[in-house]
Amino acid sequence: DFISCNVSILTGHAIDFTNQPNTIEKKLYEFRVLTEGLKMFAKSKKLTNAGTYIAYFNSAEGREQKELFNNVYQDKTKPFELIGVDAMESITNKLKNNYRKFSEIV
Repeated sequence: DFISCNVSILTGHAIDFTNQPNTIEKKLYEFRVLTEGLKMFAKSKKLTNAGTYIAYFNSAEGREQKELFNNVYQDKTKPFELIGVDAMESITNKLKNNYRKFSEIV
């Protein structure tokens, strides 16, 4: 999990879809709340845009987990993108080159 910033916020949060559904729902809710708070922060600091918010996921294994993943994936109101954990390396490279720790700007 990370929060970084250049002229906009970039946030990533891992969601383990092999966990129990209630654990997954809790992590999704926490990330949704964090995302909304960071969007308000970006607006108050007059950053270039509201930011990019990414939830990294692994493959769901059980029936309930797959249903939950499908519901989240199809949710048009979610304030974040869902990206497979295999894409993490490209974001890590982006962070190394262009972003500062969020704590440095707060």
